[in-house]
Amino acid sequence: MIRIKRNGKEIFEKIVISALCIIVAILCIGSFAEPWIWGGCDGRHVLIVACFFCAFFGGIVFLFGKLSDKMLRIIILSGILATFCIQIYIVFHMKLIPKVDLSHIYDQNIVMVTQKIVKFTDKEYFGFNTNNIPIAIIIYWVFRFANSLGCTDYRLAGGIFNVFMLLFFYCFSYGVLRKLTSIRITAVLMIFLLVNPMLYAYAGYYYTDTVSMPFTMLGVLLVLKAWKTEKRIFLKVLIYFTAGLIIGLAVKIRVTSIFIFLAFVVFLLWRQYRKDFLCFIGGVCMGYLLFAFMWSFLYDYHIDFDTRDTAIPVEHFLMMGSNSETNGKYLYSDVEFTQSFKTHEEKVVNDRSVWLKRIIEKGVVGNLLFAAKKEVIVWCMGEKGYIQYTENVEEDTLCSQWISGSKSYPLRCYMQAYNGIMLLFIALGLIYMLQKEYSYMLIFVIFLMGALIFYIFWEAHPRQSLSYAGIMTVMIVPFVEKSMQSSLRCGIK
Repeated sequence: MIRIKRNGKEIFEKIVISALCIIVAILCIGSFAEPWIWGGCDGRHVLIVACFFCAFFGGIVFLFGKLSDKMLRIIILSGILATFCIQIYIVFHMKLIPKVDLSHIYDQNIVMVTQKIVKFTDKEYFGFNTNNIPIAIIIYWVFRFANSLGCTDYRLAGGIFNVFMLLFFYCFSYGVLRKLTSIRITAVLMIFLLVNPMLYAYAGYYYTDTVSMPFTMLGVLLVLKAWKTEKRIFLKVLIYFTAGLIIGLAVKIRVTSIFIFLAFVVFLLWRQYRKDFLCFIGGVCMGYLLFAFMWSFLYDYHIDFDTRDTAIPVEHFLMMGSNSETNGKYLYSDVEFTQSFKTHEEKVVNDRSVWLKRIIEKGVVGNLLFAAKKEVIVWCMGEKGYIQYTENVEEDTLCSQWISGSKSYPLRCYMQAYNGIMLLFIALGLIYMLQKEYSYMLIFVIFLMGALIFYIFWEAHPRQSLSYAGIMTVMIVPFVEKSMQSSLRCGIK
């Protein structure tokens, strides 16, 4: 009876992995077809760049299969340092004039730092966009620290801070990979991550996605470390507790950081790891609650106005995500609609009413097509909408021209090619998961399936998938392991 139950679970897992593989493969095709549909780049150029990149990647796999562990570690360290230097160069030679939400955050913090006040004064913006209060508080302390050092170039200070966040992200991503696979596979995937063009394009834009990424990956690293700690229960719970503190910060900065940790909970329940589940829930919840308690003091230190009736409700994003006029993207008239109601209850009721009305009007087929369009927007657009955020600079330099100006075409082709290749490698990795047991990879399968479902309903934007760069790189592990094995066999022959 137990064996039948286990076989039933294995069959269900394979069905889910197969379904996800098909979806990712379709998204991969959509990513390579995107230039022909929306016309940002010439599709032929994207394919040429993709071929060159695949040749480069194949050479890396072959070469790293022959190098010593010590040399691989040196290459990883050198790659991280080189990436850090390039991104610092970009920040110094491409000082961004913030746009959209970051412009409000920047302006508010400039007022606070220059006038030496600690309370937020822009009640109209932050009273409505309460989700941006945490990142605004963090940036305030960055600017305040810069000011204490005598630096008043706050755009530069924000960019440098963001580059350090990316540096920590790379380091923690390395730690996660080492918890899951060998140094050879880790080295290949670190090179793949370090040449991700989106993280260079967004190097100077210090918003929730890039700032939350290192904390998310550190949280994942701690969770994996606790999970693999078998002997001492106290140590396991202590690590989970620390992870809860970090998860609290990551989620506070960007709420979608919670997805990977929810996936771990589902994984533990599904595999019936009762002891780990209890340790995880107990440790992480205590850590999360402690962080929430400490954060409340910092929040009250900066915010002295009530946001209950003015804040955006969850239903607003669902309503906006159902708007056919923009394929689920941002629409200011939807914002005005939500703001027109005075109480939280009125906002919720009316936003929900519009959301349900739009869903009913589309019908079954219409909703399926609409969902497909939104998934393409979120996952298939390699540029991640970066031009919108990086086109305004203090000074038009050669660096800014190559990244977002008149000479940016090669970079944009590379971005689209890289995005399609990442999806291709994930799909191939999922195929290899069907052939070999990768217990831990089920966590990331649950994560990606959950994220795909979430963005069917939520507001769509190409940038939404940017913050998952580390998690999606981890999902390539099975493909690289298989490629390395094939490469070593060829070497032996």
